Amino acid sequence: MSRTTVFFLHALGMSGREWNNVCAVLAPKFDCVPMDLPGFGDRAAMGACSVDALVNWTIAQIKGRASSAWVIVGHSMGGKIASLVTARSQSGEAGLAGCLGVALVAASPPSPEPMEEGRRQHMIDVFKSGSIAPKDAEAFIDANTAGALSGLSREVALNDVLHTSAAAWTEWLESGSREDRSTDVGQLLVPSLILAGSEDGDLGETAQRQLNLPHFPKAGQVGVIPQCAHLIPLEQAEAFAAVLERALDSWERRGLPAQMVWLLDSDRVAPAERARILARHHGPEQASFLEEADRATLRALTQHVLGSDVDATDIANRAEVAFQEGQGDGWRFADLPEDAEVWPLALKTLERCCAGFAKSSWDIQAQVLQATTEGTLQVPAGAPLTGGQMKQWFEDARAHLARIWASLPSSWAEMGYDGFAVGGSGVVLQGYAATSADDVEPWQLIGTHAHED
Repeated sequence: MSRTTVFFLHALGMSGREWNNVCAVLAPKFDCVPMDLPGFGDRAAMGACSVDALVNWTIAQIKGRASSAWVIVGHSMGGKIASLVTARSQSGEAGLAGCLGVALVAASPPSPEPMEEGRRQHMIDVFKSGSIAPKDAEAFIDANTAGALSGLSREVALNDVLHTSAAAWTEWLESGSREDRSTDVGQLLVPSLILAGSEDGDLGETAQRQLNLPHFPKAGQVGVIPQCAHLIPLEQAEAFAAVLERALDSWERRGLPAQMVWLLDSDRVAPAERARILARHHGPEQASFLEEADRATLRALTQHVLGSDVDATDIANRAEVAFQEGQGDGWRFADLPEDAEVWPLALKTLERCCAGFAKSSWDIQAQVLQATTEGTLQVPAGAPLTGGQMKQWFEDARAHLARIWASLPSSWAEMGYDGFAVGGSGVVLQGYAATSADDVEPWQLIGTHAHED
């Protein structure tokens, strides 16, 4: 798998250089691309850009890299841009299917940014002459840090503020930060990370939890970086990089193969279909139906049913969501209750059969499941289901888990299934040109196990 590309978007008044120390930590494992947004850093001469123009410019940079696995990280102003870019990727726009996740760092939300109007006006006024005075630039930096920046970090920040386009600065404060783009972002089920500085004000933990977290439920909670305010990448680069690296490692493991991403991004897949496939790949929110002990049992038996190389946590969660929401196949044994009732009962029965299924050894778990399959499971008195009912349930459960696995885009890639890519946006579906056995067209997937004997 090719290295993941990480695109970094900076804060108001900063540039891609604010990420220098972060990138130094991550560069051995990831391709880091810290960008100067139009109006800032080396692109200050480009002047003011609207939010939409910044989003379009960023997307053009991402598509230009043609990475099959990428993450976008947005700080403050850059966070709003990152959220909108991520929304475009999940809407099915071609060229963006490789998005693994998004990290928001003291991010401006999709909704209007919280800011006291007097302070907003003061920030606008310091650039009224067309440039900012050094003392005002120093004051801006000090107001956004928990302690005084020193050395090269302060030099970088000061230089960035002094060279910012007055038009770009003013455009953001007067317009961009006030735009409500909540509807455009919606709720995105991509892997996500939301961080705040422990000493930040307007865009601190509370604001992140109230304004950004509802759009990114898979973030779980807002992480807090200690001993910093708003300029987290400059104040606590190593601490931030460590948190981001853990997230990147996790997201990278769930990425689709490059060939699959290329096919998804091709004109053989319509945008709406691309969006549906990406949504299926990322999966639902964490289910909340089962008790935690039952959930652990479900994960353990999923690993046995599907194998050790399968993400059992993900598939078990999809299974839980399915029976929680009544998404079964509509078929059940007459001796069993509805899915939403029988699954918790069956999982509790497994727990009773070995005094803690999830905590038992692999061999003991395998023995219990083998007995369940054969109908010879010795069920303790008072267990919710009988041995016969457990046999019937497990037959249905195995089919259900296998069906979930086979429905995943990652499984399609492994099997070499490319039937989703026979359409496109045109009136005439593209279909297959070659139909003979083993006659593979250049665009088709070649799965990991597709041609094994």
